[in-house]
Amino acid sequence: MCESPIASHRLSAMFAMHDIIHFDVEEWLKMPLHIGLESFVNHGETVTQQNFPATNEPEDISRFRQATLAICESMVGYARIHDRLMQELESES
Repeated sequence: MCESPIASHRLSAMFAMHDIIHFDVEEWLKMPLHIGLESFVNHGETVTQQNFPATNEPEDISRFRQATLAICESMVGYARIHDRLMQELESES
């Protein structure tokens, strides 16, 4: 998944791997999902500051829209990774 050509897939995998390494996979899976998603909010603030269109140029607005959408897609991917690993853990029990 990390080698996906889709930026949102790579971003979600990057955040998931970071959290798994930081917390350990079993502790990460025990955490409420909203805690892990907070990192996307922080990332979104940075992306917004870097990409918010200072003009009404269609290209600027499109770039901002794409950056915002990529964050949302990454959040879904992060939740999907969390869910998949949770299901695997439950099936082992």
